[in-house]
Amino acid sequence: MLKVYRHYLAALGMVLSCFISTLSQAKSLDSKVVVELLISIDYEGDKIRTTDLEAIRQFQKQYPTIKLIHFMNAAYFTKSWSKDRDEISKRLLSLIRPGDDLGVHIHGWKNFVEASGVTFKSHPRYLGNHLPERFHGERGSDVPLDEYSTREITQMLEFSILELRKRGFPQPTSFRAGGWQSGPKVWSALKRVGILIDSSAVPARLIRNLYPRSLLQKKADSLWSTITEFTKSRQRAGIIEVPNNMGLADYVSAEHFREMARNSLKRSIRNGDNKVLFHYGFHQETARLYLDEVSKVIDWLTSLEKEGKITLLNHSVIEHIKSAGLYKAYEELVADNANRCRRSVRK
Repeated sequence: MLKVYRHYLAALGMVLSCFISTLSQAKSLDSKVVVELLISIDYEGDKIRTTDLEAIRQFQKQYPTIKLIHFMNAAYFTKSWSKDRDEISKRLLSLIRPGDDLGVHIHGWKNFVEASGVTFKSHPRYLGNHLPERFHGERGSDVPLDEYSTREITQMLEFSILELRKRGFPQPTSFRAGGWQSGPKVWSALKRVGILIDSSAVPARLIRNLYPRSLLQKKADSLWSTITEFTKSRQRAGIIEVPNNMGLADYVSAEHFREMARNSLKRSIRNGDNKVLFHYGFHQETARLYLDEVSKVIDWLTSLEKEGKITLLNHSVIEHIKSAGLYKAYEELVADNANRCRRSVRK
């Protein structure tokens, strides 16, 4: 009899344990996960087509409340083309709306590098045979930024900021390196010009799938091996790192995004973490081809919110840093950096 009673208690314990586990899981599933969506545009400093600009304008009309992070490239103003610089400024400025952010984006285009007062380097090329050396008639677009010295990168950043400000663009607050090729030398240069937010981090496996056995893959593995779709913003090496953790629409389709997002949401629920970051984007030069993928992503996330499964937030960079609890650290970095620059000037 005692043996039967013990079996009964054991079985009852298992049932209760399962019931408690089910209740806990149901509670977690009922708890809304806050999805923080950042949408950025990489301006490659290459072509400016009316069809791409119009695609962006139509997107902005369709989603009037979506804030964009514009990683602007000063190379548009150093090209050897006949386009009027003031007209270029006007067309690009028309895409920046109140609430949007401006950042700097750099590819090592020959004309841009030389306009910055830096001696141009044609090699190594991180895409190699994946891209013609004279892409659209100009070399340098896939030369890693960290092949240049910290002083030379600083000159390119200073030139970019001055050129953009001269043409009426807002003060840049963030940065993304071409090919996501950031790193210690780039971070040092960013601090010298007062930009303390870097958005170059990307999941290395995305690069591995895109350009296997390339220098780009090798460098991404070295820089970003720990970055995944689950990675959140953090303080690192004296800057705030805001990862491009969902990649760009040219390489990550809406279907692929949904797959990664579901994994992130499941992990968030499992870990009891009620907030996730999805930083997605596209290129100005290919907006006509891939901006529809971004629309699909926004529509899908909006549908999840309507179903009561998530709370969807769309933020600017600074709003995101505040939401992520990093704003105090950011202010301290800004103050420390300003003091360091002042001491450097005195010397």
